[in-house]
Amino acid sequence: FPKRRSVAIRCSYLLRNRSAVALRDIHVSIPERVRVNRLDLPAHDVLLEDKTLGYRILRLRNPIAPGDSIDLGFDLAADNPGFVNNGTHTTVIDNGTYFTKRDFFPVIGYDAHRQLDKSDERRKRGLEPVIHFPKRDDVAARQNTPRASDADRVEFESTVSTSIDQTAVTSAPAATQNPPSVATPNSPSWRDGVSP
Repeated sequence: FPKRRSVAIRCSYLLRNRSAVALRDIHVSIPERVRVNRLDLPAHDVLLEDKTLGYRILRLRNPIAPGDSIDLGFDLAADNPGFVNNGTHTTVIDNGTYFTKRDFFPVIGYDAHRQLDKSDERRKRGLEPVIHFPKRDDVAARQNTPRASDADRVEFESTVSTSIDQTAVTSAPAATQNPPSVATPNSPSWRDGVSP
């Protein structure tokens, strides 16, 4: 909603256990500025909820067996009311909007983008340095995408809504716009895009 400088996201993830053991705990990071209206997950207990950092550890009452999967549904919102002295967010503004999944969507598991990466700070706390790039001869590292070492390709479907005077666009490389009878001019839908 560009005129209101806000975003509303309703989505779901399919979480698959690709390990050889049952998965009981799910770590979820949601950007601090995002309001969680709903988080749908099979029966679970909240082990940790840090609202300041947007970090949760959820323990499933029935662990996910190897090869099985569950749905994680969510309804999120982010608003930009008024003015701030610093750190203003320009992802959703009235004359153009650009955001990525990292701006608003949940991250499952360890999120390296949130770790302390300043060398001096890590050294003060007795932490190992962060290695940002693999060595040139690291053949195993070439098998991973730069975004996530365990990322699968996903089936992607989106409906992007905006003001009538703007054009909605999505980033799936294979995205195709549905026929006009399905989508209004300011709310096109895309399906079957594949995104890493």
